[in-house]
Amino acid sequence: DPIEVPLGTALPLEVETVQGLLAACRGEIGTMFGYSAENRGVGITGGVDFVDLDGPIVVLRLKGRFWHQRTTVLDRVAAYLQ
Repeated sequence: DPIEVPLGTALPLEVETVQGLLAACRGEIGTMFGYSAENRGVGITGGVDFVDLDGPIVVLRLKGRFWHQRTTVLDRVAAYLQ
């Protein structure tokens, strides 16, 4: 389930927290991803998945096709998770 918190709120760095924030991120900046039929209709099939939490490092996987460069997508997701 998506986790939405006020800006500046500190959350524990746990798998469940990261997954919830990532779910909220998919909705918030959803035009970057291929989760909607409209985006898939124009060839945007990209997605972002949680892989692992390695200490303070969140490991993500990008898959599919994006309108933006992958570095831009990763930067936006990273900014959202921080």
